[in-house]
Amino acid sequence: MKKKLPALLLALSLTLLTACGMRQPVESDADLGAFYTDVLEKHELPELMTLEQESIEMLYPGLLDLELEQCLVSTAAISSAAGELALAEVKDSKDADAVKEIFQARIDYQTGDGETPGGAFYPETTRQWEENSRIATKGNYIMLVVAGDPDSIESDFNSLFA
Repeated sequence: MKKKLPALLLALSLTLLTACGMRQPVESDADLGAFYTDVLEKHELPELMTLEQESIEMLYPGLLDLELEQCLVSTAAISSAAGELALAEVKDSKDADAVKEIFQARIDYQTGDGETPGGAFYPETTRQWEENSRIATKGNYIMLVVAGDPDSIESDFNSLFA
C-alpha cells in the first residue's frame, strides 16, 4: 500500500493540473522538413526561398532566442507574391505561446494597421496575408502558413499528430 500511495498521489496531481488548464504535450516525432517537402509537392505556393539565420532574426524577431528542436522558415522569393511557411518545434511547451505571438506579429506587420501599409505593401499581397494566413499549434509544434489554400495545409499539419 505504501508503494501505491505515491503513484496514486502523482496521478491525482496530474489530473488536477490538467483540469486547471495545463496543456498536455503532443507525443510526436514529426519531421518538419519532411512535412515542408510534402506541402511543396501537394499544394500550390509561389516560389519559396528558405531563410538563413540572419533573415529569420530580421523577419521573426525573438524566434531564434527560444530553445527550438526544429525550425524551418521559407518566404516568397519575390515581394509581389504572398507565400510563407514557418515551422517550429519548441523544446519546452511553455515557449509555444511565444512562437505563436512571434508568428502573429509577422502577420500584423505584413498587413499593416489600416492607416499605413504593411510589409506586404502591394494590395493583393496584403489581402492574401489578411485572408490566407493561418497559425496552427499542436503541443510543441507551431506552423504559420500563407497560401492560396491555407486550410488544406493546416489540415495536413494537424494530420501529423493524428
